[in-house]
Amino acid sequence: DGGEFTTPPMRFDGDTLQLNIDTSGIGLARVEIQDADGTPIPGFTLDDCDRIHATNATSSAVTWGGNSDVSALADAPIRLRVELQFGTRLYAFRFGNGE
Repeated sequence: DGGEFTTPPMRFDGDTLQLNIDTSGIGLARVEIQDADGTPIPGFTLDDCDRIHATNATSSAVTWGGNSDVSALADAPIRLRVELQFGTRLYAFRFGNGE
């Protein structure tokens, strides 16, 4: 039980990516940030993303190598590639300020 999706290009304002997510007991998720053409941005790849394991969290900050700051990418067109595993449910995502 898993899958992934990639968003259309978008622009955002803020410094963190926050998820409304439920990973249950064994689920995991990861997020990659890509440029508008779909090329992974160094430092924000799936491999860089810290595994997200947050049971029923409405505002779980995504981190890459322990860092949640995405402000350097604000106002540029980006795509999100989201990987969900083992029954994880993603209800929403948003960019905000602060963790």
